[in-house]
Amino acid sequence: MNMIKLIASDLDGTLLLNGSQAPSSRAIELIHQLYEKGILFVVATGRQYPNVRNMFSPIKDEIGYICENGCLLYYQNQELSFQPMDEQLAKQVILDIENHDECEALVSGKNTSYLKPKTKAYYHHMKDVVKNDVTLVEDLLNIPEPYFKLAIYQKDGVKDISYWREKYGEDLTIHTSGNVWFDINPKGINKGSALLKLMNHLNIPKEETMAFGDNENDIEMLETVQYSFAMEKAKDSVKSYAKEITTNVEEYLEKVLKEES
Repeated sequence: MNMIKLIASDLDGTLLLNGSQAPSSRAIELIHQLYEKGILFVVATGRQYPNVRNMFSPIKDEIGYICENGCLLYYQNQELSFQPMDEQLAKQVILDIENHDECEALVSGKNTSYLKPKTKAYYHHMKDVVKNDVTLVEDLLNIPEPYFKLAIYQKDGVKDISYWREKYGEDLTIHTSGNVWFDINPKGINKGSALLKLMNHLNIPKEETMAFGDNENDIEMLETVQYSFAMEKAKDSVKSYAKEITTNVEEYLEKVLKEES
């Protein structure tokens, strides 16, 4: 294995296992040790930036952030990239979500999630379980900032997104991102495109990169790095893009540290 300079990891189902909503103290310590050795850890997630920054508060200025599935990229508290969506297209999708009774919409803002919940349970889930900063609105077609990532929540599980791909796939990037979520991004914007921007910004070649993921929204990121790992519980379609399979990210963080010592 070449000297590693950057390690990117998805959160839910990858670094965060069994429904956990925060990294372990061991993960925090390992990431800090990597930082001290000049190895950058990058969170790559569909979650919002304030949520993730708070989650990693002990080391919040020591890591990079790919948030909202690549629509937002932050490094050293500086916004390196923001990828908005066409407003009319975003509004068309939102109306479509609102017309599907089993679907709840999450409209991302840079620092908040805009919700017009159909049920109190969905609001509770986003605010108290996921711990997003949330803003309730009367009209999702009238938010005070540009649209970029849209997410669809289905509490009974995401089973088939062919309708959305057939209708919007030519104009937007659509990926499942968890058991009850799928995400809609501007076309060509994903975790991989954001990671490549960060690698270029820091002049880190592919040969010195590693990444971990478990869902469709991680595929482009796994393709971008030299050392790619899919979680054992990932779908076979995701595993096919990884060079290795693992059950635990922390184990490999330890391996990288040992090789660097």
